[in-house]
Amino acid sequence: MGGYAALLGRALGITGPDLELLHTAGILHDIGKIGIPDGILNKPSSLTTQEFEVMKRHPVVGRDILSRVSSLQAVVPLVYHHHEWVNGQGYPTGCKGADIPFMARILSVVDGFEALTSVRSYHEAMSVPQVKQVLLEGAGSQWDPDVVNAWVALLDDNRLPDISAFNTAAAGQ
Repeated sequence: MGGYAALLGRALGITGPDLELLHTAGILHDIGKIGIPDGILNKPSSLTTQEFEVMKRHPVVGRDILSRVSSLQAVVPLVYHHHEWVNGQGYPTGCKGADIPFMARILSVVDGFEALTSVRSYHEAMSVPQVKQVLLEGAGSQWDPDVVNAWVALLDDNRLPDISAFNTAAAGQ
């Protein structure tokens, strides 16, 4: 997801060290899932309310892990807030709109895109046109509409965007 995050960040005007930070945050955004039991992570059906409450802890666990690494301090708020919704209905804090760090709003859109276009134990992969529709429908409630519109614009020809230029060495260029 780091490549998607960097591609979208660049389209939104992020450059230099901030682009590299966004790339790194995209790679590390779900590190907190190592603290979630496999039975929940790999469950082939919908999570119960209780299981979802456990799953919702992964940004907190990620924050706690990354906050111990001095060189990753700038990544912490992005990982911590990548499941916030612009309408305040997300987690872990329920913050909304501009209170969500801008680069966390970028991560949220590409995380949603990546999750929906991937095969998961609980759902088949959706096509790019289907996911574009989901993102557009969620713009203004779950996702920042400006970020969604920029991402949809990058999805030319309803294909996955080319992120080959965004390896760890090239992210900041």
